[in-house]
Order: sequence, then structure tokens, then C-alpha cells
Amino acid sequence: MLTVPSLEGEDLEGFSIRVAEAWKIGTAENDNGAILLVSRDDRDVRLEVGYGLEGRLTDLMAGRIVDQIIVPNFKAGRFDDGFLQAVDAIIATVKGEYQGTGQLPGQTGKSRSFIPFLFVAVIAGAIG
Repeated sequence: MLTVPSLEGEDLEGFSIRVAEAWKIGTAENDNGAILLVSRDDRDVRLEVGYGLEGRLTDLMAGRIVDQIIVPNFKAGRFDDGFLQAVDAIIATVKGEYQGTGQLPGQTGKSRSFIPFLFVAVIAGAIG
């Protein structure tokens, strides 16, 4: 976990990758590290995941952890809770326990997304 006051205009993704490489997060042979990077003044968060963890800690799951745990806690001023719950969710995800709610931030009730259907329809149309 790394918090910085500001990236001073630097790209968050590039910065997080450089930090991961410099700190040698995870094991070299498995590339199984993860960094939670928060830029306070930029109000930006990124969960950078090594290739060795991407089977469990996918971009989708990393996004859910950021959107459903970190952002709501930070917006409510509960920074410690945001960090602690995010770390718990990262650990649980790697163990295969955390699945998220399947809803976007601010969405309540049953999700009625047509995106998966649209995606399947486009793929089927491209194949057929």
C-alpha cells in the first residue's frame, strides 16, 4: 500500500507500475504482488496487480474493490476503514472468497444490465 500527496501531473498507471518494479512486489518467478496506490490530492486510486495474481485478482475484481469499498469509505471520510476493508477484500479475492455485489456504485436492487446480452449478440453476429 502506498499513499502519496500528489502525482504532480504524472500518470497513475505508469507511476504504479514503476513502483511495483522498483519495490519488487511479490516473487520474481511468480510476479504475484499487488500495490494499492492512493494519490490524496489527485483523488485517484489504483490497484496494480502482477500477472501471477491476475487469475484471481482480475481487473474486474480490482475495480469492484476500488468502486465498492475504497471510494465509498473515502467519500464518507472513513479512510482507515477504506484501506483495511480493501486489504481484507484483496486477501479474500486471492483466496477466492470475495465476489463483490455485481452492482455499480450507487446502484441498488436487482441489476438489470443489458451489457452482457449486447456483448454476446455482437460476438454472435461477428462469428455468424
